[in-house]
Amino acid sequence: MTSFTKHWLRSAAILAVLAAPAAAQTQMEMNRQACDDLALADAAMTAVYKTALSYYSDPVFEEKFRQAQRTWIVYRDAQLAAYFALDEGENAAFVYGSMYPTLKCGYQSSLTQDRTKFLKEWLAELQDEQGMIRTGGERYR
Repeated sequence: MTSFTKHWLRSAAILAVLAAPAAAQTQMEMNRQACDDLALADAAMTAVYKTALSYYSDPVFEEKFRQAQRTWIVYRDAQLAAYFALDEGENAAFVYGSMYPTLKCGYQSSLTQDRTKFLKEWLAELQDEQGMIRTGGERYR
């Protein structure tokens, strides 16, 4: 990673920490809060994902939908690796400092919230007024 990139990422990290809620005072508290927020975001996404699966009785859809979610997880992990880019052998805590857990959990939470929003919008588009879902002209409940 170039020194310019590291400097830019550190500057962005400082801004992210400054924008964090003022309730958490120590770095440990901020790390815990950010990772707790990630857990809540992940639980919300899982609930929407399970809701979508519960509407279908089509094994082909279920497999494709599960594969899409697994692929999104690979994408999310690649985004995290790119955002917090490290050279071979570098230690994230050393490069990004003690705020690394706050930053990582915060960015992962943001990605997860975006996925949840997408899943909710996708699900809403498929639902009609009776709470049914349409796929390929068929209705499944």
